[in-house]
Amino acid sequence: MYSDKITIALGTYNSSKWLSETLKSVKQQGNYPLIVIDNSSTDNTPDILKSHNIPFTTFPHTDKRRYNIKTLRTLQNQAVNTEYMLFLDSDVVLPENAINKAYEYLSTQSPDVVGVAIRYSTGNHYAQGSLLVKTEYAKKVVYDVDNEIVCSCTELQKGIESQGKRFVFLPDLMAIHKGRAEAMNKKEIVRKSSGDFVVPIYQVFNYDSLRKECLELQKELAEKQDILRKIEVML
Repeated sequence: MYSDKITIALGTYNSSKWLSETLKSVKQQGNYPLIVIDNSSTDNTPDILKSHNIPFTTFPHTDKRRYNIKTLRTLQNQAVNTEYMLFLDSDVVLPENAINKAYEYLSTQSPDVVGVAIRYSTGNHYAQGSLLVKTEYAKKVVYDVDNEIVCSCTELQKGIESQGKRFVFLPDLMAIHKGRAEAMNKKEIVRKSSGDFVVPIYQVFNYDSLRKECLELQKELAEKQDILRKIEVML
């Protein structure tokens, strides 16, 4: 475990629905320092944090969603002092030992790689909801809090790239984004009720099944790559 090197930066806002699951997955990672910043939740999020004996700070909530998120990211950057930080959203459930594996994978990369995203979808978006990054580079990123069009993830990635650095994805592991899974299911229900044609990606799915399928495909690909390497050696 690398608790002297990594701090988990968890942001919350009306997170009571999945927060306990997220905190459970955090505890399973090991004894990592945890900093929680709450966006003035109006549900029982503070009570859940208190029940787990987790201290937290708050900042004012506004009606501008991306202003809130970018302000959170800025406060997280200011709060963390360890060499690395893990941005974590309150509706993301980490797989077991994910942080250790992310750090170990990052240590094998070239010097221009300063962050590892723990993927929770099959896309190529470096989501900030479960992202391990070297703190010194994250701190140099300035978020445009008044820009409600561009998300914080994009601004972080561009800010990292402007420093000549980049992110990679952690292979073989996927987190579970509870909020996204529910949103996808709701979108499917709305489309069906309106009689619209439904694109397959929006079909109602069991997220655990999807994650299992992705891991099986990754394993199959790794096996084929291993066979190719053996053939190349023989040639």
